Amino acid sequence: MLGACTPPEDEPSPTAEPTTTSASPSQEPSEEPTAEVHEVDPPERPAEMEEETVEGAIAAAEYFVELYPYVYASGDLEEWDALSDEGCGFCTNVRDRATELHADGGYAEGGEVEVYSSDGGGPYDGLYSVTLGVRTAESRHLQSDGSNASFEADDRPDFSLTMAWNRQQWSVMGVQVGEAAS
Repeated sequence: MLGACTPPEDEPSPTAEPTTTSASPSQEPSEEPTAEVHEVDPPERPAEMEEETVEGAIAAAEYFVELYPYVYASGDLEEWDALSDEGCGFCTNVRDRATELHADGGYAEGGEVEVYSSDGGGPYDGLYSVTLGVRTAESRHLQSDGSNASFEADDRPDFSLTMAWNRQQWSVMGVQVGEAAS
């Protein structure tokens, strides 16, 4: 079972963020100016995640993963924060990176998420374990100065989350990808 943990600065993520095992993003100036406002539709919140069941934990975990490209594209962290436990280092790092990207007018494009498998169990001492197979599309982080960072498509068959049911809602307590905890 997974526990909440504090990730290193280069934690793996549902998209192809730079890690120690993949190539670094390329920094290229863009000929296109970035848009003043970048709007994107949020993922749909599933009704199943309103239940304290294994199926509810899986639905909440899938929704959380679908929020990942949305927070980078939109800068809207309301749902991300509602699902993130304060002790979840992965959650905090994503929040910080998305906030930094949007602070100067940047945003992300692409990175769509496909959840192709899911499994869960629990509760184990009040916690639920969910493992997802997650595939993400190529993405770019566009800065207001015209520079951008490109990230390759990625496949994470072992994206695991520890979930807790607190105050009638789900919280992500921690994330682990393969052998590397984050």
